[in-house]
Amino acid sequence: MKRFVFLSLFLITFALTFASGEVASITLNGTPLSDAYYQVNADVLQGYLNDALGSYQQQGISLDPYFSSQNAPSQIELKYNILKNLLDDKIAGYYAQENGLFPKEEEVSGYTDQIATSYFSNPQYVSQIEMSYGSTETFWRVIESYVRSELIKQNILKTLVTDYPASFTEYFEANKADIKNKYEKVSASHILLSSEASATELKKLIENGSLTFEDAAKKYSIDTGSAQNGGSIGEFSRGELVKEFEDASFAATPGEIVGPVETEYGYHLIRVDSKSTFDSVEELLSTNAYTNVARDFQNKVYLGWFNNYKANSPLGYVIYDPELDLLDRLMKSQVSGEDIEDFYARLEKELFDSSGEIKEDTTTFAAVLYLMISDSLMQPTLDNLQKLQAMLDARKNLPEDIKTLSPEDMQKSLEETPDSTDNKVLELKNNLSTLIDLSKELGVFSEEEINARLAEEQTYKDKRYAVIGKVAGFLYHRMPDSDKALEYLNKYSGNDPEVVFLYTSKQYENELKPMLESEELFQNYLNYYEQYVGDKAAEMLIKYPLTSIENRLKENVIKNDKASDELKLKSIRLLIEAYNKAGKLSIDKNLKIDFFSGALAYTYYLDDYVDMGLVEESEVDALVDELMNEINALENEE
Repeated sequence: MKRFVFLSLFLITFALTFASGEVASITLNGTPLSDAYYQVNADVLQGYLNDALGSYQQQGISLDPYFSSQNAPSQIELKYNILKNLLDDKIAGYYAQENGLFPKEEEVSGYTDQIATSYFSNPQYVSQIEMSYGSTETFWRVIESYVRSELIKQNILKTLVTDYPASFTEYFEANKADIKNKYEKVSASHILLSSEASATELKKLIENGSLTFEDAAKKYSIDTGSAQNGGSIGEFSRGELVKEFEDASFAATPGEIVGPVETEYGYHLIRVDSKSTFDSVEELLSTNAYTNVARDFQNKVYLGWFNNYKANSPLGYVIYDPELDLLDRLMKSQVSGEDIEDFYARLEKELFDSSGEIKEDTTTFAAVLYLMISDSLMQPTLDNLQKLQAMLDARKNLPEDIKTLSPEDMQKSLEETPDSTDNKVLELKNNLSTLIDLSKELGVFSEEEINARLAEEQTYKDKRYAVIGKVAGFLYHRMPDSDKALEYLNKYSGNDPEVVFLYTSKQYENELKPMLESEELFQNYLNYYEQYVGDKAAEMLIKYPLTSIENRLKENVIKNDKASDELKLKSIRLLIEAYNKAGKLSIDKNLKIDFFSGALAYTYYLDDYVDMGLVEESEVDALVDELMNEINALENEE
C-alpha cells in the first residue's frame, strides 16, 4: 500500500531567451524589502515564461507578444500571471522566515544541484541552456527559485495538516463524487453494430472462440475509426462518452465482454481492457490517481491558508517593469469596480504630452491597451451611427402621408396594417418598426432630430479617431510586421490611401493569393464550400473577396486625388495580378472570362502611366495580348 506523502513537484523545462534586472519586489507597509530574496529578477521570470511558452509550442500554439486570442493568452498576460505567482511565493516565504519554516540553503542547493546535474551532464542540453539563459549559472538560479518555493510550501503544509491520513480521508469522503468523476478511468475496446440481433450473434462467436474480439472489430464494426485498431478506443474518464456506454464500461470486469449496449449510435459489444476505479481511500492509494488527488488536497489546504494570510497581512508588492505595472493597474482597477472610462482617461493622459503628441517613453503595451479599450468605448458610437442611418433610410422609404405622423400615430398605423406576403406591405411594416423601435432607443424621431444627432455622433467619432489614430500609427511604427497593428492603423487612419493599400495588399497576400497560386489548395477549399453553397462556392471563395479588395482600392486609392501616382499604380498592378491569377483557376468558363476581363479592364488604366514614364508601353501591349488570347480561347471553346 502507498504511504501518505507530501508531493514534490520538481519539474523544470527549457527556456528560450535571456533577460536581466529586477522586475518587482515585495513590500512591507508600502516599503520594498531590501533582502534580495524578496525581489523577482527578470532572468528568473523569463525562465518561467519560456517554460510556459514551450508548453504552448508543443501544442502548436504560438502566443502573440501583446494580443490574446480565443484559444490562448498573450505573452504579456502569461508573463504577468507568472509574476503574480512568483510574488505570492515570496509572500509565503516571508511567513516562513517569520515562523522558522524557511528551508536551509544546504537543502535548497542539494535539490537544485541534483536537478541541474541531470541537464548539465548532457552537452547538447548545456549548449541550449547557454543560448537561452546566457549561462548555466542563470539556469541554476531558475531551478533554485522553484526548489525553494516548493520546499516553503511543503514546510507550511506540514504545519497546516498535522494528521495527514485523517485529513486526507475527510477530504476524500467529502468530495468523493467529484474525485471519482475526475480521476476514475477505463480503457476499453468496442464493436459497434446496427442491430441487437447481429451484436448478440457476434458475441456468441467471440465467446466460443470462433473469432477474436480484435478480428471481429476489424471485420464487422461500423465504427471505422476504432475498427482498424481492433476496436480499441483507449482510456476515458466519466463524462467523456455517452452515458449508456460509460455506465456499462465502468461496471464491467476487465476482460469480460458486455452487451449488446444500446446507444444513439447503435449496439455495442464492450470489452474493458483495464480499469482504475475506487470507492475508498485504501483503494485510491493503489491507483495512479492518488498522486493527483493528493495534489488537489494539498493545493486546497494551502490556498485556503494563503489567501487568508495574504488578505490580512501588511505585505504587498511593487512592479518596476512599466508594461507589467500597467497591466497590474488595469487588473486592480477591474477588481475595485472602477469605471473603465476613468482608467482610459488616465491612460490617455499618460500617453500624450501637453501638445497632443505621444510621449517618447510610451511603451508598446500602453499603446496596445489604449487601442483595445478604444475599440470597446467607441463601439456604442459606431452602433449609434449605424442605427441613425437606418432611421433615415426607413424615413426616406415611407409614403409621404406617413412621414408626417407623430410617433403615436405611426405606431397606430403599424398596428392597423394587416399582415401580408406582399413585398410593399412587408417593406412598409419593416420601415415603421425600424423607425419606431430606434426612436425609443435613441430619443430622436423627426428627420431634423435624426440628422442633428447623426452630425453630433459623427463629429465625436472624427474627433476621437484623430486622437486614437495617432496611437495606432505609433503602434504600427513599433510593430510593422504585426497584422493586428496594421488592422488598428487601417481602422483609425481615416481611409488614408497609404494605409488602405498596406492593409488591403497584406490581406490579399495572406488570404487570397495563396489560393490563387495553388490549384490544390483552391480545390480543397472549393470541395469544402460546395457542400454548403453548391455552384456558388467559387464565387464565395474568390469573386466576393476579390470584389471587396477592388472596391476598397478603387475608392480609397485609385480614384483618390490624395494618393500618389506610384501608389495608384501599385493598386492597379495588384488588381491585374489578382484577376489574371483567378482566371487561370479550374472554374466555370464564364467566371474565368469575367476574371480575365477584370484584369483586362485595369490594363487600360496603365496607359496614363505610360505617358508618365512609369510603365513601358511594351508591357501594356503584352498584357493586353495575353488577356485577349485567354478570353478569345475561352469564348471559342465548344
